[in-house]
This record gives sequence, structure tokens and C-alpha cells, in this order.
Amino acid sequence: MPLFVKTRLIPFIISGFLTFSLVYIGIPGLNPVVASSRLMGCPGLDLQWFMITYWLCPVIGWMLAVKLDKIKIVKKKQHKKKEK
Repeated sequence: MPLFVKTRLIPFIISGFLTFSLVYIGIPGLNPVVASSRLMGCPGLDLQWFMITYWLCPVIGWMLAVKLDKIKIVKKKQHKKKEK
């Protein structure tokens, strides 16, 4: 991946996604605790789907991000060892 894409384009895209989420979805879409306190028990929201949407999916995403981050760190360490 070119350096320009890593340093300029990817942060711009991520900030765009976050801005879209805040403007069109709102803060409950970004925080399970706030979503639970504001929306749990509202008519039309089934508890099962509410828990999957606001708790299970973010936790799975968080765990996958940690795993991918560890893989990236290990690859960097291996790359540094090869250079020496």
C-alpha cells in the first residue's frame, strides 16, 4: 500500500465513516451502554435483537480488532528480526 494512502487517505475515510455514524445514526449507534440506557425497552425493539445489535456485535468486533492488531505486531517484530 502506498505511503500516501496509509497516511492521508485511510484516516480521511475513517473520519468520514465516524462522521456519518454520528450524524445519521447518532451516539447510540456507537456506544452499547448509552444505547441500552436510552433505547432498551422501547416499543418495537425486541430484546434478543437489541442485545445482538448493541452488545454482541461490538464485542465481537472489539475481539477481532485485538486479534488482528496482535497479528500485525508479531509480523512487525518478525520483519525487524529479518532486517538484522
